[in-house]
Amino acid sequence: MNAESASNLKTQAANSAFWSLIEKIGIQGLAAVVGLFMTRLLLPADYGLVAMLDIFIAVGLLISDCGLGQAYIHKQETESSDASSIFLFNAAAGIILYVFIFLISKIISDFYSQPQLLAVCRVLSLNIPIQAMGLVHQSKLMKEFRLQILTKIKITSLIISGTLGIFLSLKGWGVWALVYYITAFSTLNTLSLWIFAGINVRTKLRLSTIRSYFNYSSKILYASLLDSLYTNFFTMLISKVYQVVTGGLYSKARLLQNIPVISATQIIQSVSFPLLSKIQHDAPRFNQAFKKQVRVLSFLMSFIMGIMVLTAKPFIILVLTEKWLPMLPYFQLLCALGWILPFHSLHSALLNSKGRSDLSLRLEVIKKAIAISGLIISIPFGVEIIIMAQIAAAVLGLILHMIYSKRLTGYTISEQMKDLLPPVLASASIVGAILAFNIFTFSNIILFLTDIALASALYYLAGYFMKFNEFMFIKNILFNTPSQSNN
Repeated sequence: MNAESASNLKTQAANSAFWSLIEKIGIQGLAAVVGLFMTRLLLPADYGLVAMLDIFIAVGLLISDCGLGQAYIHKQETESSDASSIFLFNAAAGIILYVFIFLISKIISDFYSQPQLLAVCRVLSLNIPIQAMGLVHQSKLMKEFRLQILTKIKITSLIISGTLGIFLSLKGWGVWALVYYITAFSTLNTLSLWIFAGINVRTKLRLSTIRSYFNYSSKILYASLLDSLYTNFFTMLISKVYQVVTGGLYSKARLLQNIPVISATQIIQSVSFPLLSKIQHDAPRFNQAFKKQVRVLSFLMSFIMGIMVLTAKPFIILVLTEKWLPMLPYFQLLCALGWILPFHSLHSALLNSKGRSDLSLRLEVIKKAIAISGLIISIPFGVEIIIMAQIAAAVLGLILHMIYSKRLTGYTISEQMKDLLPPVLASASIVGAILAFNIFTFSNIILFLTDIALASALYYLAGYFMKFNEFMFIKNILFNTPSQSNN
């Protein structure tokens, strides 16, 4: 890769990182506002009903995609007909899966002993074919680093669908406010992707094209399926073994904790994976880019999760109302899990960008075997113990990822720990100091604002005086200033 190409790629990646950051701030901010309004108006049981279907919707979307989106991004040279064939395959798979879920919706409803779930399932599962028809359009925009278009599409879709969701909540539509909010967002997002992605859809599906992608994409599909089944199985199990309200509380806690986790994961998928794929054959640049991403991610997640743990109780009381307070221990434990999971995604991006989706699949099988063992042991002891078992499994999984990454890059476990731990230790010290300060009695609003201000100031000072390279990198991106460090 010549100097000019490297410079252009660096500019594309920096621009994509900026727009991905804007997208996450804008979308998560808007989603948070919509979610807060709807949470105050709806009941935990409403969220519990929707959460019962998470596993079916998530698995349906993964199967309809078959990993072809990531395969399309990874492939160095693509033809115009490739995207068309992938679109037709996704659309057909999405429709078939919707019909299947529609037919078994009575079984799902009976399984949970929730008659209302029958109609909810048949409407909410429409999101599978709707989203499937926009998957390759989104992949094309990501492959071309046109994230500013994705940002505008998602924000516009969220504003319109969010307004609808809040209106229906105010009118007392209950769980249907959530159903129509989700479906409206999917529909608007897909229609906008059709307009702006510039894919010329042909009427003929070329199965030879799908087969050429499937050797790579199938490993991603199997790995993603394992991860999705495992993640969503917890909500399904809690709702079945305990009760709908408990499932709703756990689901909401996971939803709030997932905001930064999903944001980090999506940034990895939309920036890190395409970037690493483009430089997969340039070992020095590849290794340097991966190390920087590890350090930046550790600093960001340590800061975000620390803030979330500190402000959890006053936030729930002030914003969500006290009917949601029983979810507090779930949420704080899930924040510990939330710090770990983005690193799983980052290491998976490394394996997939190197073309080793087979290793990614093997790791997912091993990780899920460990996690399921923990689940079997923990299920009789309550939700908190179940989450602790998830955390333990995630830590073991991260260690396994580190071992595999070392084999491909030479990035040793001790070097990885050296990059990971300083922000974590700084964060733990800051959280401990502020929790000690919190022994003084304050009103919830004062406690909430004070904790955010103190934590932000202390994190800034730690980053500045300890000279974390990742702190300066984030600061440069936010203020659009040239980086002074190559590390």
